[in-house]
Amino acid sequence: MAVKHEIKSQLAKLLATEDLIVEHKNCETACFNVHTRVLTLPMWEKASNTVYDLLVGHEVGHALFTPDENWLEKVAVPPQFVNVVEDARIEKLMKRKYMGLAKTFFKGYQELNDEDFFSISGGDVDDFNLADRANLYFKIGNFLNIKFTEEEMAIIRMIEGCDDFDDVLLAAEVLYKFCKKEKEEKVDDMPMPSSEMGGESDQPANMEVEQQEDAPGEGSGESGQQEITSQGDQVASSPLSDEPEVQTADSLQGNLQDLINSESMENVYVEIPKVDLKYIIAENRDIHKEIDAWFNHQKNNCSLSIFETVDEEFIKFKRNAQKEVNYLVKEFECRKAADSYARATTARTGVLDTSKLHTYKYNEDLFKKVSVIPDGKNHGLIFILDWSGSMSRVMLDTIKQLYNLIWFCKKVSIPFEVYAFTNEWKKPEYNYETGDVINPADFTCSYEKKENLLAISEHFSLMNLLTSKTNGKQLEHQMINIWRIAKAFSNEGALIGLNGRDERVVKEAMKDVPNSISAAGDVSKVSGCKKAVQSVLGQYGRLDILINNAGIFEKHSIEDTTEEIWDSVMNANIKSVQFCTKEAIPALRKVKGSIVNIASESGLNGYPYTTAYCASKGAVVNLTRAMAMELAPDVRVNALCPGVVETDMTRAGFAINGDEEEGIRRQHEAYPLQRIGTLEEAAAATLFLASSDAGFINGVALPMEGGATIGKW
Repeated sequence: MAVKHEIKSQLAKLLATEDLIVEHKNCETACFNVHTRVLTLPMWEKASNTVYDLLVGHEVGHALFTPDENWLEKVAVPPQFVNVVEDARIEKLMKRKYMGLAKTFFKGYQELNDEDFFSISGGDVDDFNLADRANLYFKIGNFLNIKFTEEEMAIIRMIEGCDDFDDVLLAAEVLYKFCKKEKEEKVDDMPMPSSEMGGESDQPANMEVEQQEDAPGEGSGESGQQEITSQGDQVASSPLSDEPEVQTADSLQGNLQDLINSESMENVYVEIPKVDLKYIIAENRDIHKEIDAWFNHQKNNCSLSIFETVDEEFIKFKRNAQKEVNYLVKEFECRKAADSYARATTARTGVLDTSKLHTYKYNEDLFKKVSVIPDGKNHGLIFILDWSGSMSRVMLDTIKQLYNLIWFCKKVSIPFEVYAFTNEWKKPEYNYETGDVINPADFTCSYEKKENLLAISEHFSLMNLLTSKTNGKQLEHQMINIWRIAKAFSNEGALIGLNGRDERVVKEAMKDVPNSISAAGDVSKVSGCKKAVQSVLGQYGRLDILINNAGIFEKHSIEDTTEEIWDSVMNANIKSVQFCTKEAIPALRKVKGSIVNIASESGLNGYPYTTAYCASKGAVVNLTRAMAMELAPDVRVNALCPGVVETDMTRAGFAINGDEEEGIRRQHEAYPLQRIGTLEEAAAATLFLASSDAGFINGVALPMEGGATIGKW
């Protein structure tokens, strides 16, 4: 049996956050039994790991979010239409629940599209009905330019906004009615078949075509085709049913069945091995000993108090959080008291109430009522913190939520443990003071590897970051440690894809840039634009901000500007903006992202001997305005128009007789602020236009040129 079944079964359990029974068997499709909690997966022997992960993630999404109810009682909609909308919803929720799945879904659907699993090669997607185009849009929309009318786009946004199953049913009903109306209109517009004489048919337009006995009847939920033979033995097809279909869903299901190993008859169940936790869990004290060593090293080698501000932020947050924590404690104690009262019993035997002995003839209640409250259950909380790089933008917010829960647990005496996954702990340790590499203790632990038994990597560890076993002072110190790291995570900023023609140069430029990847490709060509955008989407699974910054500068007189120079400048400076944007639009629309085009003050003013450059940057400015109009309200588009910014290239370019300092001094004198711009200023302005702080700014060409466009050059 292939190892992948074992791995994927455990993946399904982890994604479902419960110990599901996962079986692999020879069946046509995946399914989940909500009552028995059995997830059945076909033996997709021919599927790649990526496609397998996609299919597992999709089916687990149904297990988690699709309710067990007879929805046919609510709406009369064919199942295919409900499936299209529900698939979009559960995949959205799965990507929201597990951010890493976004990349899996992206690459998986890319592979399915490349293999034409949706059977769309050679056809025009625009000819498909809305249900098919919606299905393609939500699954492989990154790889297709799918067009919608305004009315259709309203339905697409309705599907995107589905949060619960009732929303799904409503959206599916709207989608179905639209497709049915669309099909009826097409049928009405179809020309009648010609007669044998070649003229118009004498058959009335409303005359029903006689059905074959084996054709599906009206209302069967199926569609058949009636062959009408005309002159020349040509066959024209006309639907017998008005019911629309989702052909892409049928194609995908049929092609997925080709991946199934039809020869395998064995059911496969996966076991979890018994492990010795001392080889798995990195102890709390060891972790913070390592963290303290690193922090002390940083502090000793820095003249500034690098953690003072961060620690003050922690103290402020702790103070402000107490109100919320106290509210949680109050609610918990009230519910706990109410639960104890509800479970209390009253005994009427055991102890005589001597004050009532004289009334025994009239009162049989001679015993004191004793309330017996059963012992409550022992509770504890285990937190698993996602400590991966993809959490950088939300790590600090996640830590804040975690700390609120920890303080709550401390006040109500609930024990807790906080863990994070890692494969780095068992690597050699580093002495930050001496620079020596220390070989770790013997962490070798072998696990029996056998068929259908989950194997655990020798490098896998659970870091015990925080625990209730520490005293209050130690716990606060450790919480500050984790706060500092989370703050550093958030300060790293966005996940970056950097483009350049030469991948070697790009990687060299990125070596000091955290959370970045190479998106190499020549964006002066359409193929390079596509490659650059898809490499980012393939790595991160999403695209929030596109910065079109590629450009070249050529200084020539009009007479000396050749066709090659002109084309080179235009391709790099304007063509790249158009086609990188075109490739990025589907991904940006999904997240309501933003675009910043780097133009120039030369796009606002004209300067001699730079005709090609001025023309290209002027085009960027006006292209920005056009894009802003067309892509609103889903995507904001703005342009930054910097003046001269000091870089190694500009210093060398403005050198006078080889004197860079003199050239830069002359440039300073030309600006009203008596200086040129800095890279930090350009970055800050770009970040502003891209950020939510500029949420109501669209189609602007923002000058960043020290007042050059308002003063004399």
